[in-house]
Amino acid sequence: MEEHQLLIIDDEADVASLVAEAATACGFAVRQCHQPDEFKDICKDFQPDVIVLDLGMPKPDGIELLSFLADTGSQARIFIFSGLDPTMLRVAAGLGVARGLNMTGSLAKPVRLSELNECLLALKEACELSQTKDRRLV
Repeated sequence: MEEHQLLIIDDEADVASLVAEAATACGFAVRQCHQPDEFKDICKDFQPDVIVLDLGMPKPDGIELLSFLADTGSQARIFIFSGLDPTMLRVAAGLGVARGLNMTGSLAKPVRLSELNECLLALKEACELSQTKDRRLV
């Protein structure tokens, strides 16, 4: 199977590194960034299958990045990973869905590594199922 690409945007470098380490162990090719402008540039070149997005960042924040992803027609699976209130996570996910994004779940910070691994493995499996389905259509 082809290696799937995962992009992490989190202004907390330690958190992004933790997610990157876990995602690499799950078999993803990983890129991480800490600045929203850097995120926009990487999205264009890296074309991730999965985006792990922190909502609570300085301007532009995660909600604005969801708008950017919608405006650029992103097909990536978007997974919210944030320390904001769970209600905010649900609202952000709803906004993403309303804008046509592939919102695939969320985890609140702080998180146990076992929970993170479980979510990453499920995301990888979803990527592989989608890839298999696409091959059958060809």
